[in-house]
Amino acid sequence: MMSSSFYDSQSWLLSTVFPNELVIEILVRLPVKPLMRFKCTSKSWNCLISDPTFAILHFNKSSQNPHLTVVWEQRFRRIIGYGVNATMFYFPLTPFLKNPSLTVATAPSFPLKEQDYASWVVGSINGIICLRSSYFTEADEYSWLSLWNPATRLTSRHGAYFRAARYEEPLIYKYAFGYDNLTRTYKAVVFCEDGETMSREVGIYSFHQKSRWRKIKDFPDYPILTTRIGANDGVYLNGTINWLSVRNARALYLDVGIIVDEMVINSLDLGSETYKQLLLPSGFDEVPDMYPSVGVLKDCLCFSHDCKGTHFVVWVMKEFGVEVSWTQFLSIGYNDLQVDIKNFSPLVPVFVSKDDDVVVIAKLNETQAMLYYRRDNRVERTEIAEPSLSWNLANYYVESLFLP
Repeated sequence: MMSSSFYDSQSWLLSTVFPNELVIEILVRLPVKPLMRFKCTSKSWNCLISDPTFAILHFNKSSQNPHLTVVWEQRFRRIIGYGVNATMFYFPLTPFLKNPSLTVATAPSFPLKEQDYASWVVGSINGIICLRSSYFTEADEYSWLSLWNPATRLTSRHGAYFRAARYEEPLIYKYAFGYDNLTRTYKAVVFCEDGETMSREVGIYSFHQKSRWRKIKDFPDYPILTTRIGANDGVYLNGTINWLSVRNARALYLDVGIIVDEMVINSLDLGSETYKQLLLPSGFDEVPDMYPSVGVLKDCLCFSHDCKGTHFVVWVMKEFGVEVSWTQFLSIGYNDLQVDIKNFSPLVPVFVSKDDDVVVIAKLNETQAMLYYRRDNRVERTEIAEPSLSWNLANYYVESLFLP
């Protein structure tokens, strides 16, 4: 609830007809698009809608109507190297859960043009999306990161530039996006690892004026390497970014004899820029052939994995950082999911409904999503025609008026 001083400060003409509190309560329930039009109505309306306190109140209401965003990628050749153009589609979750036959063709979309330094979504926080664009040559990969509010169409003034030397392969670069609650700053993290020498670097960038990449302390453990886009990229939760990792330098891939006791979660605090090690659920007793994953469900850290080639299991950490709070949320047989394990890629939980009944599950690097209805033990599928669009890369998104 906002303080009375905020309402009292809004002495605009409509208060002669309705109380300020009532008008504000109506406005904060509207989508961003009409609010942006209303800013042109008068100076007082512009002042109100531009007020940071109003933006917070609007975001709290908007959070009750979340979306999922997915990106369709299209690469094109250049004289030297190639570039990427993409389109971001977004789905309001409430109608989507009721009608999973909803298609990309009917969903609202935003083109992400490479010339605008935007071709891929790194992450989404508070209605602000971190975009990455890459340009490849024979020797190097050049990446630009910027912040974008798709609802207001505003882009950050300052962005991050990163050059990666491709000729030193097998290098793997992973990007993550988070928010530092202490300084109220959006930050990007890049992790680079050489699969041959096991040398690593971690850099962090703050999206504010005159910022630059800074090297920070190395990981205490080794994030599991994978070149698959979206696999173990690092997930944001409560001011931290979290990666699935192993405790020794010899085991960087899941196919080299990792045992359960070697697997942990590395959690980077974006405020202190220090790491914490989180143990996996005690019920996770066998390392599967397919990649486990770390994610976020209903503001809780989650860990999902294959179990003995017969079941898909999801755990949630009810209290972040408290390992005894791991709770098994879901264990479902592949037969119930109608999944053919002979031609199978890892599953990833994408979203859970408020009542915990509907779970959106994606197959890694495939264009299919499943909606599992727990009460009815029923599965429905959503197919996406475009081959370059993957549900496992979906991001939770809430419209906001916040400045990028």
